[in-house]
Amino acid sequence: MGPYNNYETYTGVAPDTESEYYDLPSGIKRLDIMVLNNPLYVRFSVPGKGLGRQIAIPADNILTVFISPDRFSVQNVVSGSAAIYSIVAWM
Repeated sequence: MGPYNNYETYTGVAPDTESEYYDLPSGIKRLDIMVLNNPLYVRFSVPGKGLGRQIAIPADNILTVFISPDRFSVQNVVSGSAAIYSIVAWM
């Protein structure tokens, strides 16, 4: 399976205010963030570097990032327009 041995998927509907932080497993090498219907903000925390800025992802897009975060949060860009998302963490 190449450089990745396993993955975990996190799927949900983003709230209008920044969500709680969801814990991620250790050893992540890559994240694929898919946004289905409305734009999404996502924020990651990287050990030793703290919280990053919110990243805006347009609707109907996929963003791949090569970071090793330990948690993340999500939020709708447009209040009242619930963004459906799926994050695949590759380890």
